[in-house]
Amino acid sequence: MSLRYTLRENKITKDIPDDYVGVPYEVTMHTREDLVLGITGSGSILKPTESNAVIDAYWGQIAKWISEGEGYADEYLSVRFSIGGVFVTVDDRFDTTRHSLNVIASLKQQLLSRGLDV
Repeated sequence: MSLRYTLRENKITKDIPDDYVGVPYEVTMHTREDLVLGITGSGSILKPTESNAVIDAYWGQIAKWISEGEGYADEYLSVRFSIGGVFVTVDDRFDTTRHSLNVIASLKQQLLSRGLDV
């Protein structure tokens, strides 16, 4: 199956006339239940209860590390941090009214290299 998309006028690049951006549409969204059904289907030795427990443990551990200010990376996913806002002096400190803590999750090449027809 191919990713379906349409073209829409690009309103951000006003200096380039008549350019367009691709916008995906009719993208099928799967749920956790779909995931578990997919990995525990016919011929699998995996069971739904155990699979759900492993998925919960996986994401729970990543969430724990994030809450402790630690990142995570494997061959599929990278989770790291950035700090938004301006520090006005070298002695300035993080201030929630001027700064934000951002958690950035990025897909790694192992997922991206699977290929998708567009």
